[in-house]
Amino acid sequence: KVASDAARNRHLILQDANGWTINNFNSALQLADGQIGVIDISGCTTSKDENYMIEFWFKGEPQSATASIMSVGDGLIDIRQDGNNIELAYANKVYPLTTTSCLDNQWHHLALNVLKNGMGSVIVYLDGTAIKQLSAKDFPALAANHIYLGAKRDIIAGDETTYQHVYSQPFKGYFDEFRYWKGHLTSELIRQNMYHRIKDNAIAMQAYYPFEKTMIDSYHQTVYVPALSNNCGQDRPDFK
Repeated sequence: KVASDAARNRHLILQDANGWTINNFNSALQLADGQIGVIDISGCTTSKDENYMIEFWFKGEPQSATASIMSVGDGLIDIRQDGNNIELAYANKVYPLTTTSCLDNQWHHLALNVLKNGMGSVIVYLDGTAIKQLSAKDFPALAANHIYLGAKRDIIAGDETTYQHVYSQPFKGYFDEFRYWKGHLTSELIRQNMYHRIKDNAIAMQAYYPFEKTMIDSYHQTVYVPALSNNCGQDRPDFK
């Protein structure tokens, strides 16, 4: 990819379309060897009529088997890489999103934008471009306790009083700038925000994990350090 210089034709060659950097410290969550990212949303679930959006950056190499990039609850929603396809699965339905693998060791931005009002729609964005639109009529609300990064959780039936959970489809890779909004964002806002940090008090934001936080060092300078805390400034549990 080439970033053109309109003034003096000193063009800049980029490694890829998402080859961007921030002019200070930046960290990301790394998952490997079956590790799972767990985000507690028990205090900020949505009703069947509420809009919501989940967005994040991810990066990974080709996986040896089907790998869940993000899932909700006990298989309520599952966005996964299966071979060369990214798929969206819910309510025993599977919808292909792409036919080209995104596990190419490059950063990609994914957004799941759910509009429950009116006719309703579910739009999936990849790197700022809408790649799939579905009806929101049967699409699940976020009526679960957790969002999972890098795995899918299912229930194994037990007796009448016990049951067990099992995790499957592990994903090996990286995540950054995870955001959960209780609201619907326009495509313009998604593209506008995807390359920028968000203010902690952004309206409708329920959870924000940039995987770093600001601190004042001994020289009274603002610095960024790795962190798993929720930066949206609301009373939400930290990342697990």
